[in-house]
Amino acid sequence: MTIDIMPYILWGVSLITIVGSILNVKKLGLCFVIWTICNLFWLIYDIISGLYSRATLDLVNLSTSVWGMFEWLTPFGKKTKKNTKK
Repeated sequence: MTIDIMPYILWGVSLITIVGSILNVKKLGLCFVIWTICNLFWLIYDIISGLYSRATLDLVNLSTSVWGMFEWLTPFGKKTKKNTKK
């Protein structure tokens, strides 16, 4: 008897993606790292599965998660506040 573990992997990645969303609500930049890894997984999975329209969405999500990671987690992306005191 063999056990198909793929459904468990899919559910696991889905749950990890939800954790990323929760971290985003809590304003923690780690969410973008999680989303990047999960979006890469979904992109590969959807291409292998022949779900090309879904893979296109995954590519956009992957791009925005990398962008968000750059904006939130690097000194180049962080906006500096100007001193408003006179």
